[in-house]
Amino acid sequence: MKDYAQTAVLTDAYSVEVGKEPDMPRKEIVKPQRLMSPPGPVASRLASILLFAFPLLLLAVPRGSGIFLIGILILLIMNAGHLGTLHRQYRSVMLPVWLSVGAVLAVQLVSKYTFGLPWDVLDNPSRVLAIPLTCLVVLRYRPDPVLLWKGIPPGLLLALLIVTYQFFVDKDNRPGAWTFIIAFANMVATLGVVGFFRPGQTHRDHVAAWLCPALAMLILILNGSRGAWLALVLTVVGSIYFRYQRFNLKVAIISVCSLVLIGTAAWTLPGSPVKARLEQARHDIAEFRKGNTDTSLGERLVIFQLATNAVRQHPWTGVGSGEFGSLTDALPGCPADNKEICTLKHAHNDLLDAAATTGWPGLAAFLSLLLVPGYFFWRVLRKTCGRDEIAPYLGKAGCGAVMASLICGFSQVTMAHQANIAFYSCLMGLMIGLAAVRIQAFSEEVRKP
Repeated sequence: MKDYAQTAVLTDAYSVEVGKEPDMPRKEIVKPQRLMSPPGPVASRLASILLFAFPLLLLAVPRGSGIFLIGILILLIMNAGHLGTLHRQYRSVMLPVWLSVGAVLAVQLVSKYTFGLPWDVLDNPSRVLAIPLTCLVVLRYRPDPVLLWKGIPPGLLLALLIVTYQFFVDKDNRPGAWTFIIAFANMVATLGVVGFFRPGQTHRDHVAAWLCPALAMLILILNGSRGAWLALVLTVVGSIYFRYQRFNLKVAIISVCSLVLIGTAAWTLPGSPVKARLEQARHDIAEFRKGNTDTSLGERLVIFQLATNAVRQHPWTGVGSGEFGSLTDALPGCPADNKEICTLKHAHNDLLDAAATTGWPGLAAFLSLLLVPGYFFWRVLRKTCGRDEIAPYLGKAGCGAVMASLICGFSQVTMAHQANIAFYSCLMGLMIGLAAVRIQAFSEEVRKP
């Protein structure tokens, strides 16, 4: 400090000698940070309604995902001037999401131009844009996260009433409301898992939490989807420990016995779709061992082999986005044959289909749609567990939703159905946004003295 003061005095003296005025100390110019004006009450109410109505729209309303996305676009347009500020404020959240979405779209574009495919191959993959767009709406309007959990039981109950009517009155063996049966089953299973992590530790909260997977299981029994039913059971059973803050042997026994009771009832009821589907799977396995592939399970094993062969032959480009049908068309007798395998246009497995159609880059891009949200939710859970009322449950529910979607993807292709990819993208956008808002509020509270 002494040397610095002497230097300053000498410099000022020199300036006076040569006829210059001494330099004045410079003031730092701090650019004011742009503050966002609070959102209007009408728009905020619309955001809250969309969050609450999300399960009902996706499960029980024809083209409900389109209605939800229209609401999201309206809210985005109303706040277009604040989007840049939101990106800067939540850069650590939005940047990985945009990189993941951008990777998926880039792979699809490269495949489109490499194989000269029509533009409609980008139709379903473009739905992944709903992840960052929905997230931005949530970041702007900050609706109450509890509204999502409040909306899941009515959505599942209404869906149960619809499929019950279709099963018993319309005599539909595989009811799916107004959605493709497999996509509908995946949505039901995922929402059942999310509802299982309802916040709260009272007896009422636990009953409300278990109501969601119970309703979802009843719907899946009527729907007959084995993959979604397995995803629901495995995820819920594996998450029982995380549902309770004070987990003990009594809780474990009651929880497992409840699931066993529902499963036993589903097996023993007369005309049970679950029993019929499991018996069919057992028959298909026996026929496949005999060399007969003309069964539901046998055909899937054949297309799994087609997918792995395509990956070996085209590891970097695949056979083209949405072009898996070219592999089944090349089978003997196809496409003119009436066999069901000749009509299959995807690999009935997310990972195999992504690798077979877009190569290893496509597989990596698709996995990022699961791993980026999954890692974010795990960080939220790790940082706030036991220290916040809502954030840990958002982390648990997000991890559960990603896990259920991954298990569902072992027997279907998410990108093959608009309803499926739209549901997953909107749900991830909602939950990432809700968790990001909550974790920011938590961090601000921690920084306060």
